[in-house]
Amino acid sequence: MFLSKSSSHRGFTILEILLAFAITLPAIFIISRTIATVSDSYWRMLDRRIATSRANSVFALLKQPLYHAGFAMLSGKEFSSHFFSSITEPFSWGWAISCVTNEKIRIFYALPLYTLVKNNISTDAGSCAIDFTSAIDANKFSVSAYNIKSYVILKSANIDNKVFRITSATSNYIRVISQTDSSYSIGKNDMVMGLRAIEASANNGIFYTNDFRTSGVQPRIDGIWKIHFVYDEIKRLVTVTLIATGDRECDTPRVEGKEILPSELIDELSSLLAKTKRNLFCYKRSFFLANLN
Repeated sequence: MFLSKSSSHRGFTILEILLAFAITLPAIFIISRTIATVSDSYWRMLDRRIATSRANSVFALLKQPLYHAGFAMLSGKEFSSHFFSSITEPFSWGWAISCVTNEKIRIFYALPLYTLVKNNISTDAGSCAIDFTSAIDANKFSVSAYNIKSYVILKSANIDNKVFRITSATSNYIRVISQTDSSYSIGKNDMVMGLRAIEASANNGIFYTNDFRTSGVQPRIDGIWKIHFVYDEIKRLVTVTLIATGDRECDTPRVEGKEILPSELIDELSSLLAKTKRNLFCYKRSFFLANLN
């Protein structure tokens, strides 16, 4: 009789456990789903933060070249008169800003060298010496006609072509020659601007620039899988659209912000998701070419 009661008691306890498990199973499922959702949201937020930082870094690298694109330079077909005849890049580009394709942009721009012309200058000889108000690193200059560092822009010059070629240089002065005029004057306290050229593109998840102050293409920012440039000559706008990622691969990657993409990039989303196995984030920014003639 005692054994029968004990056996019955044990059976009742197991039944209670099974019943309790059946009751709590939906709650466990809900909790596990909630944890998975929260975890996915957290990682996606982290991916977005990394991607946004990368996109902003690209925009920051392009900001100054685009703002100073064409500064005090001749426009259109006259642009080539800035330089001696050359088929060497970047001088063969032929215009201050151009999109070779929608995936690559080329920019001629002016870079402030943070020294001023010390005295008023006037010449009839085509060339002149320019003293600086403060010394600068002489490595910022070159004397080769095929080096971008051999050219400076002097906005106060009273001639149309304000780009001059350097023929000799120290940290305290440069001697320059005009490509087009023998007689001109340059005003005191004019900011000396270095002529610069840059080419930008993205390939296989890396944003590259080719800064012609150095040699070769330079990898700059990881996680940039696509970049698209549109130059509106009438509005003087360059619109940059890009697709960036974080560092984490996931089983079901998604796209965020695809509504801003041009059709060419939308068509590539499926292949990009399969290739990267990462969440894709889309960004767009327009730059006004304030100094383009």
